[in-house]
Amino acid sequence: MKILVVDDEPKIQGMLKGRLEMRGHEVFTAVSGEEGLAIVTQQQPQLILLDLSLKGALSGRDVLAEVRKT
Repeated sequence: MKILVVDDEPKIQGMLKGRLEMRGHEVFTAVSGEEGLAIVTQQQPQLILLDLSLKGALSGRDVLAEVRKT
């Protein structure tokens, strides 16, 4: 399964990526909302683990709203 982890905290991102890959999933990571949306467009993940309180121009809620449009 293709999974996208969008989180601005490297420790959380790394932990999730490692555990999911150990279970055989293909994992993509993003540190910002903009990067996450780009990966959604390119890779079309089946599951997105999204930090709703992302820092930056796009919050996690903004990313969620954009993903729902697609």
